Amino acid sequence: MKHTKILAFLLCASAQTFAAAPASPMNVWKMGVEGGMFTQSYEGTGYTYNLNGDISNTPNGSMIYVAPGAKFSGGANVGYVFGNGQDINLSVFIRNNNASSSHVFTGDDDDIATPRLPSDWELEDANSANSTFSYESDEINLTVGQTFKLGSQTMLHPYAGLGLRKAVSNQTTNYFDINDEEGDNATVTEQSKAQGIGVVLGTDLSWGFAENWAVTADANVAIMTGKIKSSYVTQDNFDEDVYNLSAESKHSIFQQVTAKIGLSRSFMMNEQEGNVVFGYRVSEYTNAVQSHNFVDDKNDNALVSSLSNSGYSGFYAALNVKFA
Repeated sequence: MKHTKILAFLLCASAQTFAAAPASPMNVWKMGVEGGMFTQSYEGTGYTYNLNGDISNTPNGSMIYVAPGAKFSGGANVGYVFGNGQDINLSVFIRNNNASSSHVFTGDDDDIATPRLPSDWELEDANSANSTFSYESDEINLTVGQTFKLGSQTMLHPYAGLGLRKAVSNQTTNYFDINDEEGDNATVTEQSKAQGIGVVLGTDLSWGFAENWAVTADANVAIMTGKIKSSYVTQDNFDEDVYNLSAESKHSIFQQVTAKIGLSRSFMMNEQEGNVVFGYRVSEYTNAVQSHNFVDDKNDNALVSSLSNSGYSGFYAALNVKFA
């Protein structure tokens, strides 16, 4: 809510203080594309291990994290700018990211604990394990805005509208040679998918500091209402045990805050206006991922669910053009 209040203040202040200033004397279309290398903001917890080999003393061991890696993601936008500085814009951004990690048994003092498996299976440790994580988010905004001129070099553009969001998280953890039995393996698969519709409030700013050069910034908050669906399935390949918690769905309100800052170089080509932007983008989802864990250090077969955050950040490049 703090981010929402800040953006609302900026929108109100700009509307009261500055007169609308047309960005162009005529109506024009605008189009843009954006792409970059983005890294998941949170490390995934794949499995745990024991430094002293005494699982009874440290049932969850020490965490082994799956470090996130950068992956290409991008989007596009199309809009229409009226001669009075008002505009309507449709934008889409799709983010993909995945990461993996593995740990191999190295001796009696480095057994891997199995806290994500039901306790009554009596599967205490494994000789090796690996985990993979994948994340995806789809972001669609339909907004209307108004350009204001602040002095001779600065343009402020508040906007508001509707947004659609989908945030998906997948995790698979494999345990191998459980209880020192070669070939006895178990797999844990977990998925969370949040989908919602809501409002988007934001503003962007451009400050020209030299001919054809400007610093740009953009910040917006999306407040979504929708559902989070999740599933948790674990099974082994020797006793054919299966623990299945699937199709769990609950209503949720989740938020996304996005901020961008960049350096813009404008140009003219065939009498059409355009610019190239190089910058940095960061985005944070709050309460958009549902995860599960066994209660009380897995000493009970009951699972508890909890909501957590997700996000990404990275450098990007964008190309924007306007044409009549």
